[in-house]
Amino acid sequence: MQSNRDQPDAGASAILSWPTIKLKLPLVLGYFFSAGSLAISGIAQLVSFAVLARHLGVEQFGVLVTITAATNVGMQLCGLGATETVVRRVAADPTIYREAIGHHLILIGASGSVLVLILAAALPRFITVSSDGFTNFTALLAFVVSNVVLARWIFVTEQVFISRFEFGAANLANIGFALARAFTVVLACYGFGLSQLSDWALWHGGCHLLVAAVCTAILSRFGWPRWTILPNETRLGIFFCTPYFFKAIRQNIDLLVLSFVATPDIIGSFSVARRILDTSTLTVSGLHRLTYPKLAVVNASGFASTLALARKLLIVVFAIAGSTSISIFMLAPILPRLFGSGFSETITYTRALCWIGVLLGAQEMAAEALGASGQHGLRATIYNVGSIVGSFLVAAMTYKFLLGGAIVAFYVIECLIAIAFWIIIIAMSKRVVTFDAT
Repeated sequence: MQSNRDQPDAGASAILSWPTIKLKLPLVLGYFFSAGSLAISGIAQLVSFAVLARHLGVEQFGVLVTITAATNVGMQLCGLGATETVVRRVAADPTIYREAIGHHLILIGASGSVLVLILAAALPRFITVSSDGFTNFTALLAFVVSNVVLARWIFVTEQVFISRFEFGAANLANIGFALARAFTVVLACYGFGLSQLSDWALWHGGCHLLVAAVCTAILSRFGWPRWTILPNETRLGIFFCTPYFFKAIRQNIDLLVLSFVATPDIIGSFSVARRILDTSTLTVSGLHRLTYPKLAVVNASGFASTLALARKLLIVVFAIAGSTSISIFMLAPILPRLFGSGFSETITYTRALCWIGVLLGAQEMAAEALGASGQHGLRATIYNVGSIVGSFLVAAMTYKFLLGGAIVAFYVIECLIAIAFWIIIIAMSKRVVTFDAT
């Protein structure tokens, strides 16, 4: 009689069987293409960052970092979360595309106009790009319009393709924008000898304007917008975008505080480490781009199905984020060669921050599950409370202990938010509680 030890493992055989591999292969390949496109995009952004750092110098580069931080906060409110409406509604019903894109454009126009007025009036009061008043204003205006309004519209193109499950086209849109910016940086710096931040503002704005025009032409093949406001979607969109707004404040408050209490070289070195951290999260974002519409579809069977899929994906998230963090830790010593000898401290900052990506991946997986199930109010509450508390904590710790305080505060708040998310969704599963999505 043959022992069990000698018998082939049925579970392993099932996993390695061709039907199983054939079933999983599209998802695996889709992830690698998605993550690969985001990786290429991230590398292109780092190249742009490095070239600008070398050509603008420490002081002007520090000013650029401050402008980017401020406009990134504003961009999160532009469109009032209508991008999520496009993905969720069009993924479930492609025939609603024209209404969804029209809804989005109306909100981009309305909210974007208000944000441009506010930022264009506020930024010149504490940021100086040029000693000439008119040049200073026009340069800041160019940064605001391109980083807030045009960037939001460009981002919509990628999301439209995702909503239609055309991930290859979404990848090309993402890569195309990143390469266009990198090409513009290289052309401006090496082709035209760029050395002034005020000049870069015009190049930057021109690049965004050209890419936005191309995106408009690409999306026109799906039909022109139908100008309407979708019922209840504005409120859900606000629930969706406010977490990103408060999160952007939390993630940029340290740079804004440092601009008052630290020297430009410290800000420059730390901002590079922060950019590395932001880029590292793209490996997990590549998974989310594929799974969010799938979570939305699975939710038709109930939240239990959505949660079950999210739990399975969490293991993948940990594997991807952990591998990324280890890679960054090992490769950190090459950063001064890329950005210049003045950025030697970036090695220490990068190694201290790189593990935060694991915490971000964990909390975002739970947040994606809530968002795909329509629980935007609950999702927004967790993110907003965590980000508001975190902003005060990061600002206080940065002001008191500079970079050491900022790093400790990052770990504390990201860990607490991740724990809060998973406690809530596990409680929902055990108690079969239905939270009001409105």
